[in-house]
Amino acid sequence: MKKDDILRAAFTVWGKDLYRTTSLSDVARALGVTKPALYRHFQNKGALMEALYEDFFDRYAAFLRGAVLPEEFSTLDKTEKIVRIVRTVAEYYLRHRSDFVFSCTMVLGNPQEEHGMAAEMNRRGFRMEDLLSKDQRAYAEFFNHLAVMTAFFFVAQFHGSRASEEGEPSLEALAGAVDTIESLVRRGFGFKKEIVDRIPYGVLEQEGAKAADSVGETSELMKAVAQAVALAGPWNATMELVAQRSGLSKSGLYAHFRSKREMLRELFVSEFEKIAAMIDSQGRLAEGPEERLYRALVVTADYLQSHPDILIALDWIRIKRFDLGILIPDKILSVFEFSNRISTPVGLDSLTVAQWVMFLVVNFLMYGSKEKIEGKMEDQGYPWGLRRLYRYITLGLEGWQ
Repeated sequence: MKKDDILRAAFTVWGKDLYRTTSLSDVARALGVTKPALYRHFQNKGALMEALYEDFFDRYAAFLRGAVLPEEFSTLDKTEKIVRIVRTVAEYYLRHRSDFVFSCTMVLGNPQEEHGMAAEMNRRGFRMEDLLSKDQRAYAEFFNHLAVMTAFFFVAQFHGSRASEEGEPSLEALAGAVDTIESLVRRGFGFKKEIVDRIPYGVLEQEGAKAADSVGETSELMKAVAQAVALAGPWNATMELVAQRSGLSKSGLYAHFRSKREMLRELFVSEFEKIAAMIDSQGRLAEGPEERLYRALVVTADYLQSHPDILIALDWIRIKRFDLGILIPDKILSVFEFSNRISTPVGLDSLTVAQWVMFLVVNFLMYGSKEKIEGKMEDQGYPWGLRRLYRYITLGLEGWQ
C-alpha cells in the first residue's frame, strides 16, 4: 500500500459524505487494512487531510498550466479568455468527481485562508491575473467569478444526476454538459439586448426595496434556527444549539420539530415562501419576462441583504449541497416559464434555471459582501452590481460588451 492509495481512498470515502465525517477507520476499511497501517504513512488524521490539500492543488494547478497557456491567451479578447477558463475548469471537474466534491466542501467552504483557491494557485505559480491585461482585469474579475460559479453549478447538477450510475460518463454526455455551460456563459438566457437596455432599473429597485421592507418578521424560533445554521453550518447546527438560542428546552424544541432535518427544512421552506410571495406580488406589475425577472432578483437580493443570517445559511447550502430544488415554490418557478425557449445543447427546465439563478444571487451577495469589506466595490454599490448580474444572466458575456 502506497501513500497515493491512501489519498485516493480518502478522497472517495470521505467525499461520499461530503467530508462531514472523516474517519481513519473508514479509509482503512476501504483499503482492506488495519487503522495502524495508515500511521506508517500519516502521523494522524490532520496529516492526511493536509496531504489531500497538497495533492489536490498540485494536480489541479498542473492541469490548468497545461490547458491555459499565457502565449495563447495573448491573442484572445476578454470574453474568449473567460470562456476558455470556464471550459477548462468545467472539463476538469466533470471528469474528476472526487476533486469537485473536495473543492466545493473543503476549499470553497473552508474558512482557512491558507487553503483558499487563489492563495494555493499563486503558491504553485499559477496566477489568473497574469493571463489578463491590466485593462481587462476589472471586467474579468467579476464576470470570471460568475462564469466559474456557473460551471460549478452545472457540474454539480451533472454529478447529482449520475449519483446512482457507475462507471465514467460518456464523451457525448461530457461534451453536452460543457457546451451547455459555455452557451449560458456566452449568451445567458438569450434575451433581446434592446429590451434589457430599456428596463427602468432605478424604478424597479425602489419598488422592490419597499416590497422587501413590508415582509413580516421571522418568528423568534426560526430566527434561532437561522442563527445556529449561520454560526455552525447545517450539519453542526444541533437541536441543543437551537434550544439554547431560542430559550426553549430541548424537549420543548422537539414539540415544534420532530427532527433536525425537519427543523432545517422548515427554515428554508418558510424563507422561500416569503421570497416567493414577494416575487409573485412584484411579478404582477411586470411588463414581460425581462422585467419580471429583474423584479424577482431585486426583492430576493433586498430581502437577503436585510436578513444576513438567512443569507449565510443559504450560502452553506450553496457551498455544501447545491440541491435547493425541493424547496423552491411554484411561484418562483413561474418566473422562469420561458426556460423552454432557452437554446442550449442540453435542454433546461424551469427548476434547473431557477436553481441556477438563486445560486448566483446568493453567491453574488456573499461575494459582494467580501468585496465591500476589502474595499473593492466602494464606488460601485449594490444596485449597480445587481444590474451586472442581471445582464450576465439574461445576455451572457457577449451581450455585456
